[in-house]
Amino acid sequence: MLAAIQDSRIQRIITHPDDSGAEWKRDLARFESGDVTLTRFSAGESTIKAVQRLLIFLGYSTSS
Repeated sequence: MLAAIQDSRIQRIITHPDDSGAEWKRDLARFESGDVTLTRFSAGESTIKAVQRLLIFLGYSTSS
């Protein structure tokens, strides 16, 4: 799964034109390293939006 995130096609989906992409990449690195302090509350807004874009692309509903 994590290797797929590095794919250029997936990168286009999760990177928003108005977002530099640095914040979600830092959170992804924290996830890969097993940072137990990473929660949905500590993740940045751009990270949450990137995950939502990916889920929508994959066909999942992101409504609460």
